[in-house]
Amino acid sequence: MELKLKEKLSKLYELAKRGVDGEKINAELMLNKMLEKHGLTISDIDTETPKERYYPYTTTMSNTLIRQIIYRVTERTDIYSIRSYKEIVVKATDYEHIQILEQIDFHLENFNKERKQFLKDFTDAYVQKHRLFKETTEEDLKNRKPLTTEEKQAIWRMSAIKETLSNKTYTKKLN
Repeated sequence: MELKLKEKLSKLYELAKRGVDGEKINAELMLNKMLEKHGLTISDIDTETPKERYYPYTTTMSNTLIRQIIYRVTERTDIYSIRSYKEIVVKATDYEHIQILEQIDFHLENFNKERKQFLKDFTDAYVQKHRLFKETTEEDLKNRKPLTTEEKQAIWRMSAIKETLSNKTYTKKLN
């Protein structure tokens, strides 16, 4: 098979496997037409065999995220962990391996950033829910500045979290 044809068929094949909506359907149609025209089958272009790949993790949460990414990319369920080495093992093609690595980088960074913001919002929500602050005075109200868009968004996030917290209250033990 000619190299240019193989490259084009491989690209269409990957798009047909991983594309979305109309893009995927069009790629499948074009791929089937080209395969039929040249008297080929999918197995003629899908020759890359998966190899065993190792993905290190550091925490239980990163283990979970990496497993989900691997499943999403490969759709394989034969994923296992080597706990003593803190590694996740799965068979993946070179293409899948690259996708997995890119998504791990993105999602771990994004997850940690979101988690940090959530913990701050959670703390603020807890303080508000249990009124762990001094009461607002007339002077405070006079000196209050208008809220920025970011401050309003933080209040909305905090309010949503506050609604999920329990209504447990502190009762004074001494009189």
